[in-house]
Amino acid sequence: GKKGEEMPRANVRVPGATAL
Repeated sequence: GKKGEEMPRANVRVPGATAL
């Protein structure tokens, strides 16, 4: 998602948030 592109590190911590 957009957040994943902005914060790829967050994806590792909260994969669910990135999906949203």
